[in-house]
Parts: sequence; structure tokens; C-alpha cells
Amino acid sequence: MGECSTDAAVLPGVSEERRRAMLAVARALFLEQGYARTSMSAVAARIGGSKTTLWTYFPSKEALFLAVASDLIEEYAGHIAAQLVFDGPLDKCLQRFGRNLLTALTSPPITALMRVVTAEAKAIPGLGIRFHEQGLAHGWQRMASFLTEAQARGLVRADADCFRAAQHLIGMFQSGSYQRHLMSDSGSPGAQTIEADVDAAVDAFCRAYGTQAAA
Repeated sequence: MGECSTDAAVLPGVSEERRRAMLAVARALFLEQGYARTSMSAVAARIGGSKTTLWTYFPSKEALFLAVASDLIEEYAGHIAAQLVFDGPLDKCLQRFGRNLLTALTSPPITALMRVVTAEAKAIPGLGIRFHEQGLAHGWQRMASFLTEAQARGLVRADADCFRAAQHLIGMFQSGSYQRHLMSDSGSPGAQTIEADVDAAVDAFCRAYGTQAAA
């Protein structure tokens, strides 16, 4: 397999609308069938065009899958990050973020993507690190920025390392039903289960990193 760290460029005259349509079809096939069983020919056939046209947009199956993965992660990450704002007490803000995070992570599309990435990370150069950087590492950075602002407001201990605190909090969000979900064929955890996991994580976080002002 060739290197796939380079995404398909938007070439002069190439329709972005057409590219998005191809990504939508490829996403459905990759998530339904997995990476190995999905071919460029199958994607082209479902789109209704030629494989040559598909290759004009995406020079390899690896590049197409990377584009699909990046697009899906960006879609969900944008929605989750939009929920991380100060519009109430710190614990309530973190609880809302945590519920949105776990709801997204346990959704069928993200669960299917996670399983494909885990299976193919060694076979596709650059896939694992790309998935990590665009997903979890980006979440750490976004949460660290939020906690830095909370620290400036006197809501997080002045001596706290906000990046490390962000890693701890997101790790605690994922330490309960999310882990069971990844290993199970059952559906997504219910809202009550997610809420219980999030509330426990936020309570532990505020006890470890909060101040009296945060209580």
C-alpha cells in the first residue's frame, strides 16, 4: 500500500458538491462493510459514475477512507465543541459537554468508524495518528482551553495543569459504559446510563481540581 498521509486535493474545476456526494456514499459503504470489503469499484457503482472519475478526486482507497474519517470526525467534533461554553456553573457546563461527548462517541457512525480504524490502523499508514490527533488530542486541547478560562475565573485550582486535567476528565467520561459499548454488539447506552457516568466523572473532577468558588 502506498502512503496515505496526503488527502485528495480539490483540483481546479472539480466540483466540491460532487466530492461531498462521493464522500457520503463512501462513508455508508465503509461503515456498513468495513475497509477491506469496500472497493473503489463498489463506491463508483453506487455513485453511478466511473471509477476513473472517483480516482480523479481520490487517488487511492486509503486516501478516500482518510477523507471519510476526517469528515465524520470533524462533523461530530464541531457539534461537541459548540456545547463547551460558560453559561452557568462549571459543573453544569462540564456535564452538558460530557453528555454530548458520550452520546456522539456511542452513536452508530462513530462506533463503526472507531472499529474500522482499530482494525486497519496498522495496515493504513498514518490512519491511527490522524484519528488520534483529529479526535481525542483535539478534544484534550479544546477542553484544556476551557479549563484555562475556568482557572482564570477562579473555578479551577491555580496550581492545576489544565492540559493534564483535561486528559483526566475526558478519560473519566470514557471509563464506564463507553468501554463496555465498544466491546459489545448491543445498542448505544441509554441517556440515564450516560448521565450517571458523566455526573460521576464531573463530581470526581470538581473534587480533585475545583475550588470553593466552583462548589
